[in-house]
Amino acid sequence: MEAKKTKLLPLLTGGFLCFLLCILGLIRDPNILDTGHVPRLLVLSAGLLIVLMVFLLPPIRMILNWLTLENRVIYAYVAYLCSVWVSLLFALNPSAGLLDACTSGAALVAFCMCLILFASCPMWRLWLAKSSALSGLTFVTVGHFECWQYSVWHTPTRATAEQVTGFMGNVNFFVGYLAILFPLCVVAGLVLRGAWRWISWAVAANLVILILILQGRTAWLGVISSLIVFMLAASSRPKIFGFSNKLKYKILGVVLALLVFMAFFLKFAPTDNPFAFRLRSVFADDVRFSDGGRLMIWKETIRMFIDHFPYGVGAGNFPIHLQFYREAGRLDFSKVDSGWNEPHNDYLWILTEKGVLGLGTYLLVLILAFSSAIRVIYQSQDYEEICITVGALASFTAYLVESFFSFPLERVSHQAALSVVLAAMVARSSSKAPENLDRLGLRIPIFAASAIFLLGAGISIAGISWNQEHHVALARKAMERGHWNSMQKHAHLARTPLRTLDTYAVPVSFLEGFAWMKKGDFNAATSLFELAEMESPSRFYTLNNLAVMYDARGEKQKAGEILQRLHRLYPEESEVSCNLAMFLLDEGKNDQALQVIKDIPKEKIPHSVLQKFSIPSAGKPD
Repeated sequence: MEAKKTKLLPLLTGGFLCFLLCILGLIRDPNILDTGHVPRLLVLSAGLLIVLMVFLLPPIRMILNWLTLENRVIYAYVAYLCSVWVSLLFALNPSAGLLDACTSGAALVAFCMCLILFASCPMWRLWLAKSSALSGLTFVTVGHFECWQYSVWHTPTRATAEQVTGFMGNVNFFVGYLAILFPLCVVAGLVLRGAWRWISWAVAANLVILILILQGRTAWLGVISSLIVFMLAASSRPKIFGFSNKLKYKILGVVLALLVFMAFFLKFAPTDNPFAFRLRSVFADDVRFSDGGRLMIWKETIRMFIDHFPYGVGAGNFPIHLQFYREAGRLDFSKVDSGWNEPHNDYLWILTEKGVLGLGTYLLVLILAFSSAIRVIYQSQDYEEICITVGALASFTAYLVESFFSFPLERVSHQAALSVVLAAMVARSSSKAPENLDRLGLRIPIFAASAIFLLGAGISIAGISWNQEHHVALARKAMERGHWNSMQKHAHLARTPLRTLDTYAVPVSFLEGFAWMKKGDFNAATSLFELAEMESPSRFYTLNNLAVMYDARGEKQKAGEILQRLHRLYPEESEVSCNLAMFLLDEGKNDQALQVIKDIPKEKIPHSVLQKFSIPSAGKPD
């Protein structure tokens, strides 16, 4: 039995960690809108299912420590997963949250498998260090190649950095993942020997260089925060790390000086300093930034939660409900980028979508993992155990910082890495597997059945979504080229009740309806636009085209109601205002029509509309 354990478990542990930290992040499909999310969810779910089958093989099952499934963090994680699924009961569009639920389920299974392996393999910490170094080396190589390919090294500006797509999806997700890997690579440099040590240190240095050159604000904060955690943890156990109390106070002084420097830098650095500019722009209320108006969105996110207290709006339903907050001028999208599918703050996102239960259970997972890591750091006498725990805690900190300004919760690669990090924080020194499996009772069958259900759901929904995204991408290309038959065909093939919104939260039925409208079948187009309105009630193009269809079919009252609502929702859209003004004019409501047209900048009013209102081209209505 011990011989089998010595041969099989290290290989299984190392391979599993490389799959989660490295291989998964290389999976992408450039032919779909979001190149990584759905393909990685499918590969992760399928890979975990294969590993689970290996776990259940009698020779492997007998040498695994299944008692670790009693860990309290698992119970908290299960409670969070339940809150995700329960939130769909309160969702306006339940299908919008299925990918979120499947990602959370796969992450939970990955966490449990890591815990089982870590509790069974005495060498898991060394394998984690080696896997982290290999993963860091892989993404450093990818990052340098893409920086060279897009000439980032020659013109290191944010504009050139944004061209780097990376294997994480885009530059922000890419550098965010590098920030999570950085502490693990530093730890690998501390615990490994020989060539592995030098590789780990070189990789850690290159990770910092890439994060700096690609100008990832959140990644900068994540790296700084992880370094502070390193220094504080090391100063808490000076003897273990081999330095005196005097050096301990010097380290604490460096931490304090670093915090003071950051505060002064942000306050007094020149406006043309690229680093200060990037950090200050985190909270900019300016549509020139891709995430401009962050504070405005956070404010509306909190209001959305209050309006749907305590259950939330349901997983995946944030972008649907956000459009409601345009009405009554509560959210001015003329001053903020309108493409917000997430609030760029995972804690607010969870609170708003999954309610009080969701955020409470999510924070409970984080708190329990943190307390376990702190306990190991203060109680353990083993240098390797403390180093790995400190590295995991620092990586965990980088993730928490990223979660405050971005949305790693949605990225499959980030969730897989978090599963490894949480398991490293929670796992203790390996213990022998119970010789009598009868002691385990129903733990193994319950875990296996639950995991098979979650992974099976993930495989099914991810597979359907992947096929859908291919057809959506083809439909959008056909739309750009004016190929309406091709657009209608691919949009029809993309429709599925398991996912009614595409990556941009646009109803797939709208795409097919638009194609039918262009082909002249107004009845089919109207039916599909009405379906799209049910799936996402406030989308601009859905309502605008539905109003056009009602007007073309002579349903004037319905057209007028939608145009009035559109004008309230999108007062900055001149097209809506012109359509409403023309409608009111045709209805004989000249004064109301003139009032609407007065609010439109003249340069945005079509010449035909100006003529209709007898407005001279050189002036505006009196």
